[in-house]
Amino acid sequence: MEALAAFGLIWVRTSTLVLAARPVFAQPGVPPLVRLGLSGLAALLMVPLAAGSPGVVLPGAGGATGPAWAVWAYAVGKEVATGLVMAFGVNALMAAALLAGQLVDLPMGFSVVNVVDPTLGQETPVIGQFQMLLATLIFFGVDGHHEMLRALAQSLVVVPPGAGATGPGVLEGIVGAFAAAFVLGVRLAAPVMAALFLADVALAVVARAVPQLNVFVVGFPAKIVLGFAVLLLALPGIVGLLAGTFGRNGELWGWVLRTMQGLAPR
Repeated sequence: MEALAAFGLIWVRTSTLVLAARPVFAQPGVPPLVRLGLSGLAALLMVPLAAGSPGVVLPGAGGATGPAWAVWAYAVGKEVATGLVMAFGVNALMAAALLAGQLVDLPMGFSVVNVVDPTLGQETPVIGQFQMLLATLIFFGVDGHHEMLRALAQSLVVVPPGAGATGPGVLEGIVGAFAAAFVLGVRLAAPVMAALFLADVALAVVARAVPQLNVFVVGFPAKIVLGFAVLLLALPGIVGLLAGTFGRNGELWGWVLRTMQGLAPR
């Protein structure tokens, strides 16, 4: 009975993570039943980690008081919150790639041209969509999904099923995820932004020296060509930075572990 209870609670945590982690797993082309099935398989494999844990809540056992449905509802709610916190970290750092694309699109002149991104269900800039697809490919290329399973397993040790609790570390972790996403986005866009800034300075000098020259007509295509050239040259560094973030012992999984420690009961 205890193993069955552990399976149910773990399944809630894994399914919440898989359903909420966009655009890594929550792709429109993947049926929700498939995602639930994969999360159920992962939960089944992780039951031995939680079997016998004092954190598994059983109605009328383990010190749990109150109606059985209330005990279970409270335990399920804590598992959903734990899965959402983990998914938030994945979404925040994946959104850093979109932020980098938006920072590049504005000086390149692509901010007025948006395309529909089917993975997000909204309009995204051209370079932003490229950066998001690149980040998703790198996530799977460096076995980020394996690291996600490892982070799930570690979360079951730090926060046993049904034992999740809120603490000051949760808010600190969420703020840290925002900060890390912003810093990562700026680092990804820095080479192109710096090159385009220097191009703007050069065009301003040319416009002052040669007033007859239409700088807008000349500078618009020149900045597009320059932006693509610098982006191509910076691509190996961008790939390495994303791989280091999503790979083993990367910044993403360090954030997840620290946030799980903030969720751990005191």
